[in-house]
Amino acid sequence: MKFAMGLLIPGILGVASVARAEEFNWLNVVNFPDDLAASEDAWTAARVEDDDFTSFRCAAEDFALAQRTRITKIGFYSVDFGAEILAGDWYIYEYGGDGHPGALVAASHTLPLSHDDTGIVNSSFGAVYDNAMDADVTLEPGRYFLGMRSLITFRNGGGKHSLLTTRTAIADARAHWNFDVFTDGTVGGEWVTMDIFNLVPDNEWAFYLHGETVDSPCTGGEKLKARCDEKACGNRVKAVLKGATPGVNAIFRLDGGDPVTRTVNANGKAVAKWCPTGSGAHTVTVDGCDATAGAQCP
Repeated sequence: MKFAMGLLIPGILGVASVARAEEFNWLNVVNFPDDLAASEDAWTAARVEDDDFTSFRCAAEDFALAQRTRITKIGFYSVDFGAEILAGDWYIYEYGGDGHPGALVAASHTLPLSHDDTGIVNSSFGAVYDNAMDADVTLEPGRYFLGMRSLITFRNGGGKHSLLTTRTAIADARAHWNFDVFTDGTVGGEWVTMDIFNLVPDNEWAFYLHGETVDSPCTGGEKLKARCDEKACGNRVKAVLKGATPGVNAIFRLDGGDPVTRTVNANGKAVAKWCPTGSGAHTVTVDGCDATAGAQCP
């Protein structure tokens, strides 16, 4: 596991509040660039949806976060065998209790995928490429799995776009594969360690994450309230968080759904609103905080 921390220039919020962020880098390569140059293993993890051929093969590897972290870039190292690269996919899953990827946390697919020659030459495959995708996801401290792959086509002669692996373990789990991860990240097959297929027990996917650590809105004394009233959109749930950390983002969820991000103001307050369909009880939570609030819509 490798972390590199550097100070970013903070923005001043209010009079006495400063939001702090430090650069975050996770590199799943122990000896860079030597391990990439010497690796003897490259495996195709790609989505293909041609008329005459489909593939939903996805690579997955675990990573750990010591602090609340906003991830802004996801990349992997690869070698080419003549593939036409169309885009890239990434998926973040919970770390399952059995050491395999668990529930889907966040995903983005069919993204522009940069494909840049690193100048590293692999002794078996030739040029090594850096492939990067944009992301914007904030995760609480803990362990996760990253799923990643390229989108390619086998039309016009086809070819492969293969992710490199190294043989030095960083974190807990070894390289995983799944041949049925659909476009939106839904998993239709089993996650298995790579050795089930290639008989090499110690592979690690060569990938990286970039972003920044961010302060948590949770202070231990925060309070969350919610109510439902009638507005132009119908029923409206309004949640108010107080006593939170000024200047940081609070991630609200209604009934565990998609995140709504609001910045805590200088007084420690943040507000989120939804217009849910129909009546009934609703629950509001804030990621990483113990506070929970309920609202009953008529």
